[in-house]
Amino acid sequence: MLLPTAARRQGKPAKTTAMAKVRLTLNGLPDLELLAIGRKHERAMDDNPNFPDPVPDEAAFIAATDTWEGQVMAVQHALTAYREAIAAKAAGRTTYEGILRQRASHIDAASGGDAGKILSAGFDLRRDGQPVGTLPAPARLTAVMGDRPGQIRLRWKRVRGAAIYQAEFRRRDEPDDAWQPLGSPTAAKIWTVDLESGVEYAFRVAAIGTAGPSPWAGPLFRMAP
Repeated sequence: MLLPTAARRQGKPAKTTAMAKVRLTLNGLPDLELLAIGRKHERAMDDNPNFPDPVPDEAAFIAATDTWEGQVMAVQHALTAYREAIAAKAAGRTTYEGILRQRASHIDAASGGDAGKILSAGFDLRRDGQPVGTLPAPARLTAVMGDRPGQIRLRWKRVRGAAIYQAEFRRRDEPDDAWQPLGSPTAAKIWTVDLESGVEYAFRVAAIGTAGPSPWAGPLFRMAP
């Protein structure tokens, strides 16, 4: 038989209230924020009747807080001094480089171009640029099929001294005088125009510098996709 509602309630344990706890999250907290927490607690505990005998005692806590503040401030002052020193060094380098350039200009003018005199001043001699002359043919000419029908990508090794390159193509079954210009790229690569799919083509590339064109690299044969 069920008991009356009041009787059932008398058998239940009394509901308890959770005890409050201090929330203190310190991991990763910036130094100044950590110091602010300590100072706030210090002010709140001054003559606080709820905690007459804190542990550690008031004197020990204040001393620890003062020590920590002094350490934080020492680092702050050191960082400020470091940044100022770095800025001063950068400005000093600019000034010193200007003085060295002035000295180098004076040595150039006063030496009359005499290498021995320049070396006697403690400076190295400038290396004069040498003319490149006739360029070699581009090396490692390759042809790779593209993603679209009739598309092929040509690549080759960059030639030192080349201003531009000249790429040409023709059908393989055409005579040697049937070469057509493909383009004049400045980089060591070029995409073909839309070629006829299933037809084999010949490709060649030359480097062009101040002394004129290099020998041709190729011909390289590849069927258009």
